[in-house]
Amino acid sequence: MTIEVKSLHEPRRLPRLGNARHAARAAAERARQTSYLRHIFVLAMLVPLVLLGVAVGYSYYEAAQIVDERLASGYLMSRAGIYAAPRELRPGQNFSRERLIESLRRTGYVENAASNVWNGAFAIKNNVIEIRPRQGGGEQETSAPEVVHVTFTGKERIDSISADGVGVESFTLEPEALTHDAATKTSERRTLTYEHLPPVLVHAILSIEDRRFFEHEGVDAAGVGRALLSWAGWGTNSARIRGQGGSTITQQLVKNTYLTPERTLQRKYNEAMIATAIERRLSKQDILALYCNEIYLGQRGTFAVRGVEQAARVYFGKELKDLSLAEAAMIAGMISSPNRYA
Repeated sequence: MTIEVKSLHEPRRLPRLGNARHAARAAAERARQTSYLRHIFVLAMLVPLVLLGVAVGYSYYEAAQIVDERLASGYLMSRAGIYAAPRELRPGQNFSRERLIESLRRTGYVENAASNVWNGAFAIKNNVIEIRPRQGGGEQETSAPEVVHVTFTGKERIDSISADGVGVESFTLEPEALTHDAATKTSERRTLTYEHLPPVLVHAILSIEDRRFFEHEGVDAAGVGRALLSWAGWGTNSARIRGQGGSTITQQLVKNTYLTPERTLQRKYNEAMIATAIERRLSKQDILALYCNEIYLGQRGTFAVRGVEQAARVYFGKELKDLSLAEAAMIAGMISSPNRYA
C-alpha cells in the first residue's frame, strides 16, 4: 500500500499597498508636526532672549551716555551742589604761589596727574606753576588751552600768564565745590589720586569692601551670590556672610555720585549698567581714587566728613600717609555704617 505525502503551503499574504502608504503618510505628518513644534519652541525661547539682549544693550548705551557726559564736564565737579564763584587770575594780582597751589587742589586739579578724569593737572617748577586744564570735549572745554604757565615774582605777585605760549590777560580756574549737598557743610579738602593712598589703607578697604576689585568688571557675580545667600540665610557660615554685601566698589561709587539711595530693583539694575560703563572708561586706580574722594564717613557738628583724607584728619589728627594699620582698618570699617559716627 502506497502512501503519498503532500505538504500544503498556505499562500503568502502581501501587505496591502494602501495601508503601507497610509502609515508612511501618518509618520511623515507626525515628523512635520514634531519639527514644527520644535521650531515654535526654539522661536519662543529666542525671541525673549533677543528682546532681552536689545533691552540690555539699550540700557548700557544710555548708561554710557551718562558716564561720558559726566567725564566730559569733570567727574568730581559736575554734581549738583554749592560752588564758589570761579577764581580769575590776572598779571599783577597779589596772589602767592602757595595760594594758587591750594586753590588748584581744592578745585579738583591734581599734581603731576596723567589721567583726564580729574579737572586738570598742575606741576610746580620753581616760580612757575604749569597748569593743564582737562580736555573733555564739552562745549566749555573746546576752547581751553592745553597748558597755562603762571609766573610769580619774588613778592608773591603774579608776574605773567601765558596760554599755549601766548600771553593772556586772565585765566579762570574751575569753581571750588563748597558742598555737594545743600543741607550739609563740608570742610576744605583736596582731590586725591591713587598715588596719594597709602597701601595700608588700600588693603584695608579692599579687604572689607571688595576683595575682587581688581578682578571683576564692575559687577561681581560672586558678590551677588553672597548677597543672595545672606538674604536667604543659607549656608553654615550665614552669620559671616551677612556681613558681606553684593555691591562692588564701582557700584558704590555709582550709588554715591549718580543715583539716589533708594532700594529698588530698577535702581540696582541702573547701578550695574553704569558701573559696567565706568569700568570700560576708567582705570581701576582712578575708580578707587574717586571712591576714596567721595565716600561719606560720618559728620562732626555741621561738617560732613567726606573722603578718607578728611577722615584721617578729623578722627586721628593725622595726614593720610601717617595712618597706622589699626587706624586704616577703622576708616575702612566706617564705610558700611558712617551714621554711627555722625
